[in-house]
Amino acid sequence: MRCAFFFLILSPIISFAQAHVRLFDEPTRVWTSELYGPAIDQLCADHWLTTHWLAGDTVINDTTYQRVASRILYYQSHILGGANDCQAYTHYPGSTSFVRERDSLVFVRTSTGEQLIYDFTAGVGDSIPQPTDAPWPWGVPAVSGEWTTVTGIDSVEVNGSFRKRFIVEPGPEDWTNETQHVIEGIGGERGPFWTMVSIVGVSHSQAIVCVAEHGEVVFSGPNANCSFVTSIAEEGTRHALHITPNPSDGLFRVSGLAPSQRYMVLDAAGRTIVTGSTPELDMRPYPDGLYLLRAMGKDGNVVDAQRLLIQR
Repeated sequence: MRCAFFFLILSPIISFAQAHVRLFDEPTRVWTSELYGPAIDQLCADHWLTTHWLAGDTVINDTTYQRVASRILYYQSHILGGANDCQAYTHYPGSTSFVRERDSLVFVRTSTGEQLIYDFTAGVGDSIPQPTDAPWPWGVPAVSGEWTTVTGIDSVEVNGSFRKRFIVEPGPEDWTNETQHVIEGIGGERGPFWTMVSIVGVSHSQAIVCVAEHGEVVFSGPNANCSFVTSIAEEGTRHALHITPNPSDGLFRVSGLAPSQRYMVLDAAGRTIVTGSTPELDMRPYPDGLYLLRAMGKDGNVVDAQRLLIQR
């Protein structure tokens, strides 16, 4: 019965059907979400702008995970244009998550093992998890272990292609009763590791601002002012690198490098093992496996990232 009902829901968009888009497989993908609300003095507004980005593979207990790093910008703005300075402005590191994907399921590593945070195989009427892995950084407990129900499935255009979108019931703590969504390759519309709760407490709201790939915004929320708080360049054009052959026996050619551009190669533990600036990249001394190449701009920021596979 589940399969038949699922087909009926998807049949209006079957012409747009495409292969599943994995959530954490594009090395240049970054997410920015914002928590916003009035400060204690009611004259300033608090903003926590959090960006997540992929930071290479790592191995934990013989299992390979993708590292997802984050950084937070806290600042204030005027609510009513009052005389208060509202000049708070602070950057600080966020948490690092460790995720893996298998058969359209996404798991995150926790202190007690693994936790399912996304199920892209679900159909209408099925329960899916709240996509959260830890308490929020300002001390508000996450709604961990609670699930919500898929009420519909449709599609949405992202970067020129159609992605499956799950329509779900509001989170259990969301008194606004606002419908939420989960999108292939994007995640929850509050951020990749946030519960589907649009209002935090009675005064603060949480929403994804934008998602970018290769330096271009591919998804954004309403009236979004896209900004990224990472080590990745926030301005300028990223360079599209081409690695050939890939996979290889360890001898690669890097094309698309800008003049004076350099790169570094990281191993599965996130350690830099090779640096260079020439098209020829010789990694034959290293064992088979996945590596991450990051190209650096003149200011030292990452402008592109590609995976390398040594396979003999």
